[in-house]
Amino acid sequence: MARDVNQLLCQLGATPSAVAKSLAELGLRRSARDPLESPLSSYLSAIISADPSVASVAVEHDRVTVVRTLRQRPTVTIPLPGHLQRFVQAWELGCYPELEPRMRRSRLARP
Repeated sequence: MARDVNQLLCQLGATPSAVAKSLAELGLRRSARDPLESPLSSYLSAIISADPSVASVAVEHDRVTVVRTLRQRPTVTIPLPGHLQRFVQAWELGCYPELEPRMRRSRLARP
């Protein structure tokens, strides 16, 4: 599971801006008010939740947590690479208006 999550994350790009661009191209928009509902979390959930053994996926500041449905399959925690940690921090500050719902777009500068 950890290898699959890492591969999905690597596909988004090697910089915070590249990640934002990839998520925007996929049409993933979320309000920066709720860090557990980030575009990154939505991206991973849409793909990984197809696995019936996955109950939920959460992206936090420094890790991804995949909760499994079966007790014999433990929760998996995967550290976020540095550029994805920076992306999450910048997104929470509203630095990627292209990832905000269209009615909430702001004009904050990018890091």
